[in-house]
Amino acid sequence: MRKKTTVIDEGIWPEEIPIALDNPLVPDAIAASVRELFQPGDRLHRVRTADGVEWWLFDGEGELVEAFWLE
Repeated sequence: MRKKTTVIDEGIWPEEIPIALDNPLVPDAIAASVRELFQPGDRLHRVRTADGVEWWLFDGEGELVEAFWLE
């Protein structure tokens, strides 16, 4: 039987799974910036890019609101 991979098991955050702002793995600087724009129904995703990791905030309709990253 194959074991289901989860976010907690391996630290993998698939892009299609939203991340709670209070998740301890969300950097404080990112969480603070997101909170300034966050509206009910929005969701945050962690996305791996060629330049590293970005955090994308989507509105309730799936439109990108803003992208965040650490320098």
